[in-house]
Amino acid sequence: MDAPERNDAANHGRNLSPRAPANGCPLTECVAARLRPLLKPISSGQSNQEIAEELCLAVHTVENYVSQLISEFGCSNRVRLAIQLGICATFHESEELAP
Repeated sequence: MDAPERNDAANHGRNLSPRAPANGCPLTECVAARLRPLLKPISSGQSNQEIAEELCLAVHTVENYVSQLISEFGCSNRVRLAIQLGICATFHESEELAP
């Protein structure tokens, strides 16, 4: 089975493309482009309402996107997702600070 087929199987047939590169971060490199703007606000602890207002989305849309991210990252809840995303943000900061 080649990579796209494995990806489709892992996502239960959902098409989450187009995918955008995430500077090599192992946690976010395969996140769909439409979900990427939610990563930083979730990791900083913003509520669905705050994210919806910031990104001009319906709260229900944000709820659905957060659920998709929780599933994709294999987390059991939003707090664990925020922790994982915080680890990824730290990874990116350390790369930028490296000589």
